[in-house]
Amino acid sequence: RARVARLLVLASLGLGLVLLVPSLADAWATVPASQEEAAALLGAGRARVFRSVVLPSILPAIGAALSLTFLLCFFSFVIVLLFGPPGLATPEVELYRAARFEFDRPLAAAYALAETAVALVVLAAYARFERGMAGSRTELSARRPAEGFRSNAGRLAALGYGIVIVVGFIGPLASIVAESLSVRASAHGPGAFGLGNYAALFSGAAFGGAALNTLGLGLAAALAASVLGFAFSLALKRVRSPFAATVLPMLPLAVSGVALSYGWTSVLGRSSVAAIALVQAVSAYPFALKAIQGALGRADERCVEAALTLGSGRLGAALRVSLPLAAPALLSGFAFAFALSAGDANALIVSPVPGFETVASRLYRLAGAYRFDEACAAAVLLGLATGLVFFLKDARDAVA
Repeated sequence: RARVARLLVLASLGLGLVLLVPSLADAWATVPASQEEAAALLGAGRARVFRSVVLPSILPAIGAALSLTFLLCFFSFVIVLLFGPPGLATPEVELYRAARFEFDRPLAAAYALAETAVALVVLAAYARFERGMAGSRTELSARRPAEGFRSNAGRLAALGYGIVIVVGFIGPLASIVAESLSVRASAHGPGAFGLGNYAALFSGAAFGGAALNTLGLGLAAALAASVLGFAFSLALKRVRSPFAATVLPMLPLAVSGVALSYGWTSVLGRSSVAAIALVQAVSAYPFALKAIQGALGRADERCVEAALTLGSGRLGAALRVSLPLAAPALLSGFAFAFALSAGDANALIVSPVPGFETVASRLYRLAGAYRFDEACAAAVLLGLATGLVFFLKDARDAVA
């Protein structure tokens, strides 16, 4: 049990690094170089400069990233449901069991409210860190790209990060690819190299239908999340209240996809594909909002004011000026929302729609049936599909 628990922690670590590393890199890039140079001129060494100048400046970003990471791991569902040992469960799993197997609606509602209350406390902490980040961005300065790696401490940090990437990402991904290419006559028998697992996936029409469902559901959820993110980003530019500007837009992070799916099923009296798309869009919207809001915040507001002065309405200025300025961030938010939707099986597990399956939900069913080699093949194809979306987005940014 302890070994499985450690594996679950490592799996959650991979999710956390996706948010933690880019956030810290962006925060470090905004630390004014003049402050570091002043500290160095006063005789401070590199370690002292980091402790006295850099670390206080990036502490709010560390707190904000850790808050989001906690929320992602706190709402872990499929990983624990599939691989968790008996007696080890998260509130998400207990909510699912109470609603699906015990048919105890009051208990399921109690779990949903309890985990939402905890998430709201963490979200309040996140908002406080966000305000600290806004207060520290009083002076921006370009940093030299290789500056942090010229010292021994920088090289050691880069080496440590490389080890984490290899152990936490490349190793598991390589093992999944290897398993997908191992064809076994029995579950624990020796494996022979081949494409039999991929052939088994495509042997019927089920996987092709699941792939089309994944594409349609992902595009719908990503489009809705991006539109919501863009609209709220424009609205928040005119909001003066720090609470409304930081907490209210991120409230969807305080409600899990499992609770949302259970709630929509209770309201509608049945499961539906539209409700699942809405749940996935709401879950992905805060991340799209964060990307778009940052781009619009850096945009020159005088362009919008000029459009309004020339007679354009608010909607026209938003579509002709703000939308092109936010286009790269909008594409990033769209790609991230699509990846989240494509890899999300929570809603379909909680509220299965008869005859409707995605690649993620099929992967879950294959793993639950101990057909791990086929599940690995499905995971490889899903990873290639979501990776292709980011590749196309980055290629477009490079051309632009």
